[in-house]
Amino acid sequence: MKIGLRIKELMIKENIEISELAKRLGKSKQAIYDILDKEDINTSLLRELSSILNAPIASFFEDSSKN
Repeated sequence: MKIGLRIKELMIKENIEISELAKRLGKSKQAIYDILDKEDINTSLLRELSSILNAPIASFFEDSSKN
């Protein structure tokens, strides 16, 4: 599973829109779309996302379709 897809799932779970995530990360909406299209992201960004989305870092690597 691409990490961007997992981020999208967590955004839906936490009811966070693209624009809100962009604001919290200090990035443009286009930068968020780019992140969501990636297969991997850097660790510091992952830490920020973990905090914003209230999810442990490990959750970005879990396959939610198995739950």
